Amino acid sequence: MDVYYVGTNSSTRDNFTISKGSYFKTQTEVDNFSVTHGTGAVNGNLTILDDDDESDPIVDLDGLSALNYVGGDFIIENNAALASFCGLYPLYDTGSIDGNSFISGNIANPTTADILARGLCETYEDYYDWMASFYLDATSQ
Repeated sequence: MDVYYVGTNSSTRDNFTISKGSYFKTQTEVDNFSVTHGTGAVNGNLTILDDDDESDPIVDLDGLSALNYVGGDFIIENNAALASFCGLYPLYDTGSIDGNSFISGNIANPTTADILARGLCETYEDYYDWMASFYLDATSQ
């Protein structure tokens, strides 16, 4: 599988479709997806993996709110500052992911059910509070 870097002129674009796959490594690249592509699709894998240079960490996925199709695997991992998955709700609600979805190693790691249950916007603090509501606090008994 060829993976193309999004955000440079080397990206392959055709009518708001990124061919073969994409890799986001900065918040600017995530944000520029909706600016550059409007509604769109990725034909192939989509990977969101922070570049760890700390100058532009990925903190939210709002820029992907117009994404409606991923033709391969959708991988979101090892983003130390990623706390908001708000932008994924439309993709998981009405869009399509042909491959598997992998979310791990981030501040929050919601499941598909978590993303759908929490609706359009979710921050780590809200997610943590929501998850904590499922467990009994031993001190409150």
